[in-house]
Amino acid sequence: MGWLSIPASLRAQLAPDFLLADAKGRMVARSHYRDRCSLLLFFLDPSDCNDAAGAIRLVESRKAGWAEIGGRAFVILAERDASGLAGYDEVIFDTDGVVTARYADLIGARNNRCFLIVLDRYGAPHAAFDGSPFQVDFGERLQQELTALYYDCPE
Repeated sequence: MGWLSIPASLRAQLAPDFLLADAKGRMVARSHYRDRCSLLLFFLDPSDCNDAAGAIRLVESRKAGWAEIGGRAFVILAERDASGLAGYDEVIFDTDGVVTARYADLIGARNNRCFLIVLDRYGAPHAAFDGSPFQVDFGERLQQELTALYYDCPE
Protein backbone atom coordinates (compact mmCIF):
# COMPACT_ATOMS: atom_id res chain seq x y z
CA MET A 1 0.00 0.00 0.00
CA GLY A 2 1.07 3.60 -0.54
CA TRP A 3 1.02 6.03 -3.46
CA LEU A 4 -0.51 4.61 -6.64
CA SER A 5 0.47 5.44 -10.19
CA ILE A 6 -2.29 7.13 -12.19
CA PRO A 7 -1.87 6.36 -15.92
CA ALA A 8 -2.05 9.27 -18.37
CA SER A 9 -5.16 7.75 -19.99
CA LEU A 10 -6.98 7.93 -16.65
CA ARG A 11 -5.77 11.48 -15.97
CA ALA A 12 -7.50 12.53 -19.19
CA GLN A 13 -10.94 11.37 -17.97
CA LEU A 14 -13.31 12.93 -15.48
CA ALA A 15 -13.82 10.95 -12.30
CA PRO A 16 -17.41 9.85 -11.70
CA ASP A 17 -19.67 12.52 -10.28
CA PHE A 18 -21.35 11.88 -6.96
CA LEU A 19 -24.05 13.52 -4.88
CA LEU A 20 -23.69 12.82 -1.16
CA ALA A 21 -25.11 14.48 1.97
CA ASP A 22 -23.15 15.95 4.85
CA ALA A 23 -24.26 15.83 8.50
CA LYS A 24 -26.44 18.92 8.03
CA GLY A 25 -28.20 17.50 4.98
CA ARG A 26 -26.38 19.70 2.47
CA MET A 27 -25.61 17.94 -0.78
CA VAL A 28 -22.04 17.81 -2.06
CA ALA A 29 -21.10 16.84 -5.62
CA ARG A 30 -17.80 16.57 -7.44
CA SER A 31 -19.26 18.71 -10.21
CA HIS A 32 -19.90 21.59 -7.75
CA TYR A 33 -16.14 22.12 -7.60
CA ARG A 34 -15.27 21.79 -11.27
CA ASP A 35 -13.08 24.68 -12.43
CA ARG A 36 -12.91 25.94 -8.83
CA CYS A 37 -10.37 23.82 -6.96
CA SER A 38 -8.64 20.48 -6.65
CA LEU A 39 -10.47 17.93 -4.51
CA LEU A 40 -8.92 15.62 -1.94
CA LEU A 41 -11.33 12.78 -1.27
CA PHE A 42 -10.47 10.66 1.79
CA PHE A 43 -12.56 7.47 1.76
CA LEU A 44 -12.80 5.93 5.24
CA ASP A 45 -14.77 3.14 6.84
CA PRO A 46 -14.56 3.91 10.58
CA SER A 47 -15.17 0.25 11.44
CA ASP A 48 -12.19 -0.85 9.34
CA CYS A 49 -9.76 2.07 9.02
CA ASN A 50 -7.35 2.13 11.98
CA ASP A 51 -7.87 5.74 13.03
CA ALA A 52 -10.73 7.45 11.22
CA ALA A 53 -11.01 10.12 13.91
CA GLY A 54 -7.30 10.88 13.54
CA ALA A 55 -7.65 11.13 9.76
CA ILE A 56 -10.51 13.60 10.17
CA ARG A 57 -8.45 15.66 12.63
CA LEU A 58 -5.61 15.61 10.07
CA VAL A 59 -7.94 17.05 7.43
CA GLU A 60 -9.23 19.66 9.89
CA SER A 61 -5.71 20.73 10.85
CA ARG A 62 -4.46 21.06 7.26
CA LYS A 63 -7.51 22.31 5.39
CA ALA A 64 -6.49 25.99 5.57
CA GLY A 65 -3.03 25.24 4.13
CA TRP A 66 -4.53 23.08 1.39
CA ALA A 67 -7.03 25.84 0.56
CA GLU A 68 -4.14 28.29 0.03
CA ILE A 69 -2.91 26.10 -2.82
CA GLY A 70 -6.33 25.43 -4.30
CA GLY A 71 -7.29 22.24 -2.47
CA ARG A 72 -10.61 21.34 -0.87
CA ALA A 73 -10.80 18.18 1.25
CA PHE A 74 -13.70 15.90 2.06
CA VAL A 75 -13.78 12.80 4.21
CA ILE A 76 -16.27 10.30 2.81
CA LEU A 77 -17.51 7.96 5.52
CA ALA A 78 -19.21 4.63 5.01
CA GLU A 79 -21.37 5.08 8.13
CA ARG A 80 -23.89 7.81 8.82
CA ASP A 81 -23.24 8.00 12.56
CA ALA A 82 -19.62 7.16 13.16
CA SER A 83 -19.19 7.85 16.88
CA GLY A 84 -19.39 11.62 16.68
CA LEU A 85 -17.25 11.93 13.54
CA ALA A 86 -20.15 13.53 11.71
CA GLY A 87 -19.74 16.96 13.31
CA TYR A 88 -17.14 18.18 10.84
CA ASP A 89 -18.10 20.24 7.77
CA GLU A 90 -15.74 18.22 5.60
CA VAL A 91 -17.47 14.89 6.34
CA ILE A 92 -19.95 13.47 3.82
CA PHE A 93 -21.60 10.07 3.79
CA ASP A 94 -21.63 7.18 1.33
CA THR A 95 -23.77 4.79 3.36
CA ASP A 96 -24.55 2.42 0.50
CA GLY A 97 -20.88 2.26 -0.57
CA VAL A 98 -21.55 2.86 -4.26
CA VAL A 99 -19.33 5.94 -4.61
CA THR A 100 -16.55 4.35 -2.55
CA ALA A 101 -16.59 1.20 -4.70
CA ARG A 102 -16.62 3.24 -7.92
CA TYR A 103 -13.60 5.33 -6.87
CA ALA A 104 -11.71 2.31 -5.48
CA ASP A 105 -12.17 0.57 -8.84
CA LEU A 106 -11.14 3.72 -10.70
CA ILE A 107 -7.72 3.88 -9.06
CA GLY A 108 -7.21 0.18 -8.40
CA ALA A 109 -7.20 0.53 -4.61
CA ARG A 110 -6.61 -2.81 -2.92
CA ASN A 111 -8.07 -1.50 0.33
CA ASN A 112 -11.44 0.04 -0.47
CA ARG A 113 -11.93 0.91 3.20
CA CYS A 114 -9.21 3.56 3.55
CA PHE A 115 -7.82 5.47 0.55
CA LEU A 116 -7.38 8.95 -0.91
CA ILE A 117 -7.81 10.32 -4.40
CA VAL A 118 -6.75 13.79 -5.55
CA LEU A 119 -8.77 15.25 -8.43
CA ASP A 120 -7.52 18.21 -10.41
CA ARG A 121 -9.68 21.33 -10.75
CA TYR A 122 -11.43 19.82 -13.76
CA GLY A 123 -12.37 16.62 -11.92
CA ALA A 124 -9.78 14.21 -13.38
CA PRO A 125 -7.74 11.87 -11.15
CA HIS A 126 -4.24 13.19 -10.49
CA ALA A 127 -2.90 11.15 -7.56
CA ALA A 128 -4.06 8.38 -5.25
CA PHE A 129 -2.99 6.79 -2.00
CA ASP A 130 -4.08 3.36 -0.78
CA GLY A 131 -3.93 2.91 2.99
CA SER A 132 -3.57 4.93 6.17
CA PRO A 133 -2.76 8.65 5.90
CA PHE A 134 -0.34 8.30 8.82
CA GLN A 135 2.51 6.79 6.83
CA VAL A 136 5.77 8.71 6.88
CA ASP A 137 5.74 10.27 3.41
CA PHE A 138 1.99 10.87 3.14
CA GLY A 139 1.70 14.53 4.20
CA GLU A 140 4.77 15.75 2.33
CA ARG A 141 3.86 13.96 -0.89
CA LEU A 142 0.25 15.17 -0.72
CA GLN A 143 1.49 18.74 -0.36
CA GLN A 144 3.74 18.24 -3.42
CA GLU A 145 0.85 16.86 -5.49
CA LEU A 146 -1.42 19.79 -4.58
CA THR A 147 1.31 22.32 -5.23
CA ALA A 148 1.96 20.80 -8.66
CA LEU A 149 -1.75 21.10 -9.50
CA TYR A 150 -1.91 24.67 -8.20
CA TYR A 151 0.93 25.81 -10.44
CA ASP A 152 -0.11 23.73 -13.43
CA CYS A 153 -1.05 26.01 -16.30
CA PRO A 154 -3.40 24.34 -18.80
CA GLU A 155 -2.51 26.71 -21.65
